[in-house]
Amino acid sequence: MALIAGLPTGRKLKCVQIGANDGKINDPLFRISRQFADRTRLLLIEPQAQIIPYLRKNYDFHPDVRIQQVAIGDPGTLTLYGVRQEIWPDLDVAYAKNWPPYRAPSGIVSGDRAHVERWLTKHLPDPARIEDAVARFDVESVTLASLVDGWSEDGSTDLLQVDVEGLDDRVLMECDLERLRPKLIMFEAFHLPRPRKKVLFDYLERNGFVLARRGLNVLALQVEKGG
Repeated sequence: MALIAGLPTGRKLKCVQIGANDGKINDPLFRISRQFADRTRLLLIEPQAQIIPYLRKNYDFHPDVRIQQVAIGDPGTLTLYGVRQEIWPDLDVAYAKNWPPYRAPSGIVSGDRAHVERWLTKHLPDPARIEDAVARFDVESVTLASLVDGWSEDGSTDLLQVDVEGLDDRVLMECDLERLRPKLIMFEAFHLPRPRKKVLFDYLERNGFVLARRGLNVLALQVEKGG
């Protein structure tokens, strides 16, 4: 990986992931951190308490990882929506046939209830059950800067990965990129409506990033001024 190759001797790549889930399935950061365990430093953020044990187990190989069970936003409490656990056996999710039963429904947790309902419309065979299938829960919310300040010696990061199910634009635009100074951002743009996507892309480009699509995701690479 070019970011790691360009690091000074002895310095680790600082990686922050917002919406880590179990940290492994369908997750590009897992491959990077597995291959370069001795050259990466990780801050993994996941709001779902029931998923944290899977995340810890999947990263028990890594010597420098911090896991935080919080949401990113204004300080206080954030309301999130997901799928009630007793509904999981009744779901029909073709793309997750070989995944553990928790992975698909826990992967669509969002601050947007309508996002969860749209997913259930596709994957819960009985439409009459959709409204009751949605779970609501509250989680502690903190700013990203407050977490990074207690983890990174200079308050910066190298790689920022965001997957918060339809709210990636809000998180990215509130996380103070000038302060974090990430060299590479990976995020999911598939769920964003076109007008919000344009606003986000324009914001990133104004902040010196060049964008490239990779399937459902977008890579934003910081370009040095004058480079």
